[in-house]
Amino acid sequence: MFYELQLSPPDIESITADWLKCSEITTLRLDSMHPELGGNKWFKLKLNLEEATKQGKSTLLSFGGAYSNHLRALAAAGSLFGFKTIGLVRGEIVTPLNPSLAFAVSQGMELIPVSRSQYRLKSTPSFLEQLRIIHGDPYIIPEGGSNLLGVRGCMDIASYLPEQKDGQNRVLVLACGTGATMGGLIAGLQSHAISNIEVIGISVLKAPGYIASEVEGYVVQLMRETNIDSFSWQVIDEFHCGGYGKISSQLESFMVEWTRTINVPIEGVYSGKMFWGIEQLCMKGLIKDESEIIAIHTGGLY
Repeated sequence: MFYELQLSPPDIESITADWLKCSEITTLRLDSMHPELGGNKWFKLKLNLEEATKQGKSTLLSFGGAYSNHLRALAAAGSLFGFKTIGLVRGEIVTPLNPSLAFAVSQGMELIPVSRSQYRLKSTPSFLEQLRIIHGDPYIIPEGGSNLLGVRGCMDIASYLPEQKDGQNRVLVLACGTGATMGGLIAGLQSHAISNIEVIGISVLKAPGYIASEVEGYVVQLMRETNIDSFSWQVIDEFHCGGYGKISSQLESFMVEWTRTINVPIEGVYSGKMFWGIEQLCMKGLIKDESEIIAIHTGGLY
């Protein structure tokens, strides 16, 4: 079964401000494509839903933190397409529920708290087999939707990029939490034979080298006959602000000024770090003035 979702074309907005160190940033607003499944979430989920149906599975199970965008989106997808959904939440589930978990429950998701020590086992075969036995053999999706099907779904993001001017150097920038979206984007660009593009991932994790390794692994799996060294991409690890979900005073100041002057929503986990990283790269001359900068806005909880 092929799952279709009525998606709006992504908004493409030009951002300029006197205080920004970059002359102009074009934003590809994937977050504007759907009220519940915008951003990168639908791209990661759609092929997993198809695979679940092929396997005859009626229940989807996945993992996330208390503010997980992924669990929220999975619950919405389950409600839309008739799947039962189960979310294993890292740590204690505090009541009253925060808006993210409350929405997931409203869409029919069963929430199950998992201790942090157990949560660390979420990728181990023995723990996954236990979950299959306990929950009636559900279709299990990794945290964030980041498996090869999720990465393959993200290849489609390349088709939403605005037309490139002849000869102009284009720099694509996106936030990275697992590397799945970036890996899919790179493979998608390669499959469309798009050139004169550099892809920069801004890691939101305090884990130097981890995202780059994940991206390379995904691209190699999807494009086994392609020499990925011929494609210019890099992951920058210096804008994590202390780790996932952490906000430094510099980032906080940047977000306050951004919100005051620019009408594009951002948050401190993904998009805020991406735009702050872009500004820092422009300020240091690591993105050239003549480059066309496209920031891929993959959504978040605002």
